[in-house]
Amino acid sequence: MKFLKKHLKQLAIGLGCFMAASTIAARAEDIPTLNAIVSDVARATMPARNYSATVHQKVFQADALTSPSAKAISASALSASTNEIEEADFTVNGETTGAFRVTKGISLKRMVQSTNVASKAAAPAQNMRLMLTVNPMNALRHIEKLKSATVTNDLYQGIPCYKISATDGRFGFVLWVNKTNSAVCHQIILQDSNTLLETDFEYKKWNGILVSTHTTIFKPSNDTRIDQEFSGHSY
Repeated sequence: MKFLKKHLKQLAIGLGCFMAASTIAARAEDIPTLNAIVSDVARATMPARNYSATVHQKVFQADALTSPSAKAISASALSASTNEIEEADFTVNGETTGAFRVTKGISLKRMVQSTNVASKAAAPAQNMRLMLTVNPMNALRHIEKLKSATVTNDLYQGIPCYKISATDGRFGFVLWVNKTNSAVCHQIILQDSNTLLETDFEYKKWNGILVSTHTTIFKPSNDTRIDQEFSGHSY
């Protein structure tokens, strides 16, 4: 009887160890390879051919701007705490690489700040600010080549994501890929552990792919936030 109890106890321990090991293996299998994730992002967001779109860009600046990843301040409070310094409209080509190339600067308005009022003044076309563009596929393609790359499960703003991190000398890369639609929803580029650019991406389904509808770019070096609204997608 004692032998039977001892045998059953050992069996139970063995089963327990096996179940624990199986759980760990299952969790590991939940994370695809980096190459598979990058391929999924490309399929979801890369167009088969170039398309055109219109971009309305607003530039805000403040002495102490809060980045998109800091959630202690609400969007309305963040908007209230910044000064709009410029608006511009562009037409762009969305390319098969995921990049946007400006084809035309349509209009520019710079805000003239005074003690009591901010007025809009049209600037000459030759003084058009270049549209800042961020292509997360470039970062993913670069990370694919780095031995430092890691992939973990994470949440970004409550969205289940794959968090991809890597370092390359003085530079660091962190991207969050939405598990549901395989789109990059957030990206941070660092230099010497300081944020160079932090970007939020929003998309819509159009002609079978996900295309940009809104991008928010944060530049801590000059306390600037750039909001870009994309519309009028067409071939």
